[in-house]
Amino acid sequence: MNRSFIIFTSLLALTWVSCQPSRPSASQSATYRVAFYNVENLFDTIDDPDIQDEEFLPTGKNVWTAERYQIKLDKLSRVIVALDSASGGPDMLGLCEIENKAVLEDLVKTKALQAQGYAIAHHSSPDERGIDVAMIYKEKSFTYEGQEAYRLVVPDEPEFLTRDALMVYGKVGGERLHLFINHFPSRSGGQEASEKYRVMVAQLVRAKVDSLLAADAQAKFVIMGDFNDMPHNKSIKQVLNTTGSIDSLNATNLLNPFGPMHRSGLGTYNYRGDWNMLDQIILSQSLVKGKGLQAVVSSSGILQAEWMKQQEGNYKGYPDRTYAGPRYLGGYSDHFPVYIDLVK
Repeated sequence: MNRSFIIFTSLLALTWVSCQPSRPSASQSATYRVAFYNVENLFDTIDDPDIQDEEFLPTGKNVWTAERYQIKLDKLSRVIVALDSASGGPDMLGLCEIENKAVLEDLVKTKALQAQGYAIAHHSSPDERGIDVAMIYKEKSFTYEGQEAYRLVVPDEPEFLTRDALMVYGKVGGERLHLFINHFPSRSGGQEASEKYRVMVAQLVRAKVDSLLAADAQAKFVIMGDFNDMPHNKSIKQVLNTTGSIDSLNATNLLNPFGPMHRSGLGTYNYRGDWNMLDQIILSQSLVKGKGLQAVVSSSGILQAEWMKQQEGNYKGYPDRTYAGPRYLGGYSDHFPVYIDLVK
């Protein structure tokens, strides 16, 4: 795993962007796919008086009916299967913009996923819209041991609410793996004005990472999410302390394979014609240069199959989203998912 990034940056089109990603052929005994997907407002149709879900009700402005909800579930399940077409979906999948555990239960019961043996790790966040982060995982691949949540409290702004960061831990191939699932605060109000909140959440996550490393210098972990920041922004580059180069990876920083991808012009979310790499998977040094369970760095990629894209108009090639404002498009999500393989 000491291959330089220089080798595969020349193969971007072949290795990083895939229409139907499949597991690499390898001599290792097992391959495990880790993925992350912002599923764009996966709400049920039931009114929850404790959150602001009025838009996603049959009587709301989005006219969110049972039929539209089922279409959304089926389309998301198609994407999830395509994230690992060889085995019917990734082994571990982080998710965000989830309303509650019930929608996850409906998702894993869809026709495409019901035979895959997915279990759910979920935590309810204080976000005023009620959206959470979660993880679904194949019980045959990941032995769940527990989870922790980390809440941002802004002392001078007690009314500021956002998603908690979720850390799920368990065994993969007999080794303990910690998976952090994140949905950092949005850029509402502008990137600069809102940056401090993303920095604060990144500090919470980094503090937990540091405690893991203090207890075990070879602790293995993955940090994934919709960070609402790019790889070069402060929350990712400085606070989480990431590098895009394997050669510069050391005992204190983390590897972000999606940084070089973004510099090459790739992204997971398109904003006004620019591809933003908001969704990323970040790796501990022990997963890249350690022994045992290892990340196949060159397997990292973005799933953007043609059927996931808008097919015509000004937004041709963008993610085929469910809504554009209040206008129902009936697509998948406004984000593309990301993935990477681990081998043991």
